Amino acid sequence: PMAVSNGNRGIWAGGDVGGDNLTNVINYVTIAQTGNAVDFGDLNQIHSDGGRAQSPTRGVIGGGRTSGGAMTNAMSFITIATTGNSVDFGDLLLARNEIASDSNATRGIFSGGNTPSNTDTIEFITIATLGNSTNFGDQSTASGSGRGSANPTRFVMSIGYVSSNTNIIEYVQIATQGDSVDFGDLTRGSGQAAGASNGHGGL
Repeated sequence: PMAVSNGNRGIWAGGDVGGDNLTNVINYVTIAQTGNAVDFGDLNQIHSDGGRAQSPTRGVIGGGRTSGGAMTNAMSFITIATTGNSVDFGDLLLARNEIASDSNATRGIFSGGNTPSNTDTIEFITIATLGNSTNFGDQSTASGSGRGSANPTRFVMSIGYVSSNTNIIEYVQIATQGDSVDFGDLTRGSGQAAGASNGHGGL
């Protein structure tokens, strides 16, 4: 599933529930409490393995696989403090899945992914508005299965899979546009790794 959050709610949207059986269900929890997830609503389209971005008010889901394994470039959004179904936001430049993504409170970044071949494209959205994504720059190499994390200034991503799993980490300055820059290396090559930060970019 794709996950978004603000300081109060954690939300999981869509995903693969087993045997390539995809879902459009959205669940949420109140982070300060313990307990089971509660139904939030439904995505307007089935998504699995897509990207996500969030501000304090909105969560955006983009790209991924749909029923039958087709790639999508569709984006939709929810208002995190309410419940209900997602609403159309716009389209990514490329239909793809396994996207490295995250955001600060203003911009969402979507990078790399499978089209089904790997891509090096980095694109961004302005979360407070609706519309299609805009080109941001390029990764150093085309990759898929990357994962991202952000604070208010930087988006950092593990590149993921090139011809095999890599240990490359790169970053961009979210407020600008341009190609990603070397950050360092993971201790081992990894694809589909989870990304998190104590400087949550969407707060």
